[in-house]
Amino acid sequence: MPKNIGGLVKRLGITMPDYQFYFPKVTKWASKTINYDDLSDLPSNIQVVENPSWQETIENLKESCHILCLDSGISHIAWHIGICRTLLDPWMNSNGIINPTFEARWRTGSSESVPLNTSIENIVNIVAKNVKQPESSLVTKMTWLFNPQLLTNLGQSLIFKY
Repeated sequence: MPKNIGGLVKRLGITMPDYQFYFPKVTKWASKTINYDDLSDLPSNIQVVENPSWQETIENLKESCHILCLDSGISHIAWHIGICRTLLDPWMNSNGIINPTFEARWRTGSSESVPLNTSIENIVNIVAKNVKQPESSLVTKMTWLFNPQLLTNLGQSLIFKY
């Protein structure tokens, strides 16, 4: 995960004040305590739920337009019900390359992935663009990282294409 999960969550809420965020804070995974850094003073549009039930998380997911997560069970459910995803990918290097053997075996592609160490600013920019301009999800997340200036008029480009 990015080095400061609390900072990422806070930045999403500040950048997109007209949107509601559901943050399922799982305190332990595989008997290990998860460090989220500072989750104090979060904007009011962020709902933090500690150790929610699977059902509660799925119900919130069904109401969502985007999910930011690791490649996990919940991300697969999001994919199956058609929710746009940004995957923080521990298998992807900073050049956007995933081990081909891993990708061929476990993935349908890497268009939704960004490296796990992507900056908070870049993650927030990608999520905000995908939520506010849904057609932007037609472009790989790595394109946003390497060439954001090429995509400033994406909506107009798609209109003129047809």
